[in-house]
Amino acid sequence: IITLMFSCEESNQEEINKYKIISLLYDKLAEPSNLISEPNFTGKPYTKRDTMRMNSLYKSIQKRKSKNKYIVAVYPQLVSYTGGPYKYYSNKCADYDKIMDKLILLKDSSKIDLAKIGSYRNDSIISFSQNLIVKNSMDFVYFDLLMTFSPIAFDKEYKKAIIVTTKMKSKSSGSTDLYILEKKNNQWDVECEINLGIY
Repeated sequence: IITLMFSCEESNQEEINKYKIISLLYDKLAEPSNLISEPNFTGKPYTKRDTMRMNSLYKSIQKRKSKNKYIVAVYPQLVSYTGGPYKYYSNKCADYDKIMDKLILLKDSSKIDLAKIGSYRNDSIISFSQNLIVKNSMDFVYFDLLMTFSPIAFDKEYKKAIIVTTKMKSKSSGSTDLYILEKKNNQWDVECEINLGIY
């Protein structure tokens, strides 16, 4: 009975921490890009008229965004990491090798509960399916961003973790990244971010 209680408690702890990390990375990766300024090829400083025009354009973009929800499609299952060990950490993350080895061995394809993804924005988070892909278009027509999450490898104390994510803005624009996280004061923070590929 004691063993069963310990197993249930550990499983619950992993579930809670899993969605804390997924929610943290969701907010980081799904942040809509904002227009900062137009390219200035003349080399001349912006005039007052240029600034007014940019401010007007920025306000119109923000107004349009406020009316339209940002739609993020999340792959409905965890996607196992299929790459090899990544040893080129900075000194800051040099002690994560054992957790990385654990991530490589994880073959978890359990479903993601979208209702447990917490976000401070009012996004529309939907479950991805192939029916949402338009064959003859390189762009995503029915959503703005596609995201996948790998299983999360934790240390025994649930204070360190590694996860791999993919985000795509279109069929030809995306990236896969590995995140090394550490829990401090009961809050997860990204310690290292390693790009595994851009396409």
